[in-house]
Amino acid sequence: MCDISALLCAVVLINKNQKIFEYLLFYGSLGAVNALMTPLFIHGTHIVLKVDYMIQHAIIFVVPIFLMFNQGMQIKRYSVFRASVIMLCFLVIPAHIINMIGGTNYIYTMAPPFEDHPLIIGEWPWYYLGFIGVGLVGAFLILFAVKLFYPKGYNKDAKDRMWSLQV
Repeated sequence: MCDISALLCAVVLINKNQKIFEYLLFYGSLGAVNALMTPLFIHGTHIVLKVDYMIQHAIIFVVPIFLMFNQGMQIKRYSVFRASVIMLCFLVIPAHIINMIGGTNYIYTMAPPFEDHPLIIGEWPWYYLGFIGVGLVGAFLILFAVKLFYPKGYNKDAKDRMWSLQV
C-alpha cells in the first residue's frame, strides 16, 4: 500500500490530480501515521532499510498537507466518499481478488498481519471491518479538522460531480 501511495505522491505533485490528492490526504496520511507509529520492517532491520521506511512514510504524510497549505489544493464536498470508493474499488477489492487467486495476503485482506498491532481485534473478517471503521472515522476527523481549523482548505461550493470517479 505504501509503495502505491508513494508513487501517487509523485504523480500528484506533478499533475495536481484532485482525486489522488483526496485519497492521499484521507487514507495515505492515515496509513503513513499508522506505519510510523507501529513500524513493520518486513524487508529487514538494517539501518538503511529503517531510514528508507521512515522517510517514505513521512513523505506520504507530508505531501497532501504540503499541497493543501502551499499549493492551494482544497478538499471538496463528498471528498471522503470519493476517496473511500477509490480506496475500495481500485485498491482493496483488486488486491483481495489477487490474494484469493494467488494465495497471498497483500493489504492483509486474507489474514491479520503476523506482528502485534493495536488495531487487530479478532479474526477475519472482523479485524478488517475494524480497519475500515477506523479509516472512515479518521477520514471524517481530518475533514472536520480542515473545516474547523483551515477553512481555506475546504471548498463547499465546488461544482464537483459526486459520482465522477475519474482518476
